[in-house]
Amino acid sequence: MDPMKAFAMDTALGRYILDHTTQPDPLLRELAAGVSDRVTLTLGPALETLAAFDQPVDLAFLDADKAAYPAYYELLMDRLRPGGLLMVDNTLWTGYVADPSRDDEMTVLMREFNDLVAEDPRVTVVMLPIADGLTMVRKNG
Repeated sequence: MDPMKAFAMDTALGRYILDHTTQPDPLLRELAAGVSDRVTLTLGPALETLAAFDQPVDLAFLDADKAAYPAYYELLMDRLRPGGLLMVDNTLWTGYVADPSRDDEMTVLMREFNDLVAEDPRVTVVMLPIADGLTMVRKNG
């Protein structure tokens, strides 16, 4: 499964997998079929789908279009319950974000996203240096 296609959310009313395509990846379809009594698979443009999602979220995992991370972040912060957790993948971007000599577009985008999260007074943040970087964002309150 292409990790840029989907993200998942856990709410008090159920678990959701949002896929930005109109035809889900076969593996995603297979995974959702095995838990269809507990997971709702939603297909469509992810930002639009998330914007229309009107339930509070307890847990979300974000691994999507990196340029849109700030937009996903704000939409998820609006929906995340106090004490809820957002896990964001690829925040170290192969370690490039820590290398000041790297100034390619994706590295700069990830640095800017990391700064946005680090400076957000609504959250408590921990960045785990595992794999490609995993940032855990807990909404205060």
